[in-house]
Amino acid sequence: MKKFLFVFIGSLFFVAGANAAQCTYDLKNGRGMTLDSFNSWGYDRFDACRDARYDCQRAIRNGRYRARYLSCEERVMRRPHRPMVQRSCTAYLRGPYGGTQRTFLGRASGPQGTGVLAEACSRARRQCETFRTNSRRWGASCVTSQYGNGRGGVRIGIGGVRIGIN
Repeated sequence: MKKFLFVFIGSLFFVAGANAAQCTYDLKNGRGMTLDSFNSWGYDRFDACRDARYDCQRAIRNGRYRARYLSCEERVMRRPHRPMVQRSCTAYLRGPYGGTQRTFLGRASGPQGTGVLAEACSRARRQCETFRTNSRRWGASCVTSQYGNGRGGVRIGIGGVRIGIN
């Protein structure tokens, strides 16, 4: 009974560890036009691509398409390029009456659209909160102001009035 249980649990680990991969081959004519696509799934990319390529080559051998030149090409999935950006965020330690006592700057860089600005603000706020708790400032609070161009500055509103971004 113990052997059976051991074999059963061991097989669950192998099944849970299996990864499924997908591969696509395109059947193209001499002008580069895609005539048909062949998808396949496998335990890994090699198995999936082997099956998809076999299906594509079988379609060429069967003579279904009447082009002089036919080829099977693997379709490569490319991720869109995301430019690298740098974002900055400032956290102000405000006293009990609203005056700024100290300023903390947080910077972060990374691919656009991955939360770089949130990371910069998190770093600045963490610095401010750490200083506030270590210095035991009564009634002090941390306020963040963010600007995304990495150069700093203040956003100007209507009529030239400066607007703080909180």
